[in-house]
Amino acid sequence: ASINALSAEPRVLEVSGDSSGAAPQPIRVRNADLSLPASVAITAERTVTRGADARALGYETRLVSLRGNPAAVPPNIALTGRRLDGWTALYPPTPAENAGFVDVPLPFAFPLGSQEFRTVRVYTDGVLSLDTGARGLFPRRLGAADAPNAVLAPFWTDLIVEADRGGGVYVGLLPDGRFAVRYDRVSVSGRQAEGTLTFQAILAPSGDVEFVYGRILFGLAAQRGLESGSDLRTFLLSEFAQDSTSESLTRLPGILEVSTSFLVLDPGESSTVDVTFASAPSAPGRYQALLTLTPTAAGGGMPVLTIPVSLTITGPTGPPPDVPGDTPPEAPAPGSLRPPPAAVEMGLPRPNPVRSATTVPYGLPDDMPVRVAVYDVRGREVAVLFDGTQEAGWYDAVWTPAGAAGVYVVRLVAGAEVRTTTVIVVR
Repeated sequence: ASINALSAEPRVLEVSGDSSGAAPQPIRVRNADLSLPASVAITAERTVTRGADARALGYETRLVSLRGNPAAVPPNIALTGRRLDGWTALYPPTPAENAGFVDVPLPFAFPLGSQEFRTVRVYTDGVLSLDTGARGLFPRRLGAADAPNAVLAPFWTDLIVEADRGGGVYVGLLPDGRFAVRYDRVSVSGRQAEGTLTFQAILAPSGDVEFVYGRILFGLAAQRGLESGSDLRTFLLSEFAQDSTSESLTRLPGILEVSTSFLVLDPGESSTVDVTFASAPSAPGRYQALLTLTPTAAGGGMPVLTIPVSLTITGPTGPPPDVPGDTPPEAPAPGSLRPPPAAVEMGLPRPNPVRSATTVPYGLPDDMPVRVAVYDVRGREVAVLFDGTQEAGWYDAVWTPAGAAGVYVVRLVAGAEVRTTTVIVVR
């Protein structure tokens, strides 16, 4: 078989404003071998070159306050589940309760990235790995190239499971069929005197993830988010979780669809496959999916062909810049003509990192009291950007940092809802 057994051209879809009407784009696939037929399996996988939010990775996020909202509080799996024991130490002679793991079978195949997993490795440090075959030192940052790489991090920091203080980690099924891992009254290494933490990670058969926080030490930073697999696609949540909140990551359907998943090509024959972004992200940005063509032939030797198919979504003011500038943004405007969101939303700061000024967009579904404030890593309030009542609509909170370089948290309280995002100040 020829080394150039298949040929195809990348396609680019340009969409302005509404992304739902992207027209199908044809990709011509040709068997360049003149003697052997080829069967071609066609699959699509989402990847990201540039995206505006979690949708670029295939998830939609939502943060909800659980205070005064008992119907939204998931059951406590510590009451009905199994307490984990028999921890395997990661770094002997360090006790396993300080740095260890337990492998737990999942009651269903859990999809993450392009793979499905049937076992989860639960670590004492507030992180779950689905890549249980990898051994050795655990990577210290989400997105690190070291294995394992399929990771869910509800609150990844140096934790200790102290049984003598009532601490434990529990696993089990919730009444709705989801699988839960609960860290109950665990301590932070070196800060045991400050109290304990309680949080829960919940996995659904659909691939949805929910992180539920009971008590979290205010101002304590941790890695939170997910890493999808060996391609290191990563989405990071704010490093600062809030007491009595639920942060859900709902898996979106694949954005790329193809008109057929299988072709049979005679020697020299060509065929056309239509490619469509059927479930495109709504936020402006540059997105990319991969179309993979896997051929087989009687003589073998045909290479797998990967075709990038990209999508650019531009908003009313044009496409986002490749590299955000560091120019002072305009002052916040009242609710714009853009329809209000269905729920309280908070966008990403731009620019970030920042030297002079940054803008944090947010949206309100109804008229409500609003407070936007900035905190340093110690939890001290350093600025109040707005405190009052606002109508339904979209707004920009503008912050001009006056303090030292470092990491700051912008916190939006809108009615009973709480949203946070992180800003990095450089000098």
